[in-house]
Amino acid sequence: MSDNKLTPPKPTASDTAHAIGKSIAAGGAAMLGGPMAPAVGAAIELISWIVGTPLERRREEWFVEIGQRILALEARGEVDAKKLASDPVFTDTFVQATRVAIATSDREKIEALHNAVTNSALPGAPEAAMRQMFLRWVEDFNEWHLRVLAFFAAPSNSFEQSGIPAPSVMITKTFGSLIMVRYPDLVRFTPFRTVWRDIQNAGLIRGEFGPEDAMPENTRAYGIASNLGLQFLAFISAK
Repeated sequence: MSDNKLTPPKPTASDTAHAIGKSIAAGGAAMLGGPMAPAVGAAIELISWIVGTPLERRREEWFVEIGQRILALEARGEVDAKKLASDPVFTDTFVQATRVAIATSDREKIEALHNAVTNSALPGAPEAAMRQMFLRWVEDFNEWHLRVLAFFAAPSNSFEQSGIPAPSVMITKTFGSLIMVRYPDLVRFTPFRTVWRDIQNAGLIRGEFGPEDAMPENTRAYGIASNLGLQFLAFISAK
C-alpha cells in the first residue's frame, strides 16, 4: 500500500455553518429524550446533510453577488450604501428577492432577481407595491415565461440577437409559430398556450391578441408587450 495520504479539503465557511447547524439540531433532538430521540436526531441530520449545505451555498453566493453589485454602484457614485441601509423599502425588496432566489436553481430567474435588487437600489426604482408584484411574478413564472415575454416585447430584435434567421415574411406568421421558430425547445418542455395565458392574464402582453393570430406589421419591431410588461422587463433586466 502506498504511504501517500490524501489531504482532506479545508471546510468552507458554508460547510462550517452547516456543521454548527447539525450540532445544534443533534443537541435539540437529544433534549427530547425517550426512545424516539435517536431516530429524530438521525432524521434531522439526514435532511441537513441532503439540503443544508447546498442551501447555505446558495445563500452565500446570493449575498456575495448582491454585495459586489452594490459596491460597484457605490464606486460609480450611483448609490449611497448608508442610505440603502436605512431604506425599509429596499430592505423589503432584498428580503423578498432573497427568499425567492434561495428557493430556485434556475439561473435565469436568479439573474432576474439580481437585476431586480440592483435596480431597486437606483434612483427612480418602482414603488414598493410594484416591486412586490414584479418579484411575485418572477417567483411564479418559469424561465419560459420570461423568454416568451422578452421575445414579444421586441420580436425582430430577439431574432437578431439570437442569430436564428427570422422567417422571411414575419407578418404572415402567427405569434405561436414565430415563438416556435425562435425557441424550438419550448413545445417540448412547457405548453406554449399555458405560458401565453399566464403572461396575458397578468396583463404583460396586449389582450387583443392570441397565439393563433397573425403578427401585424406594426408589431414586428415593437412587439405586443403592454406598458406593464415593459416595466416588468426593465425591472428584471441589467441596465
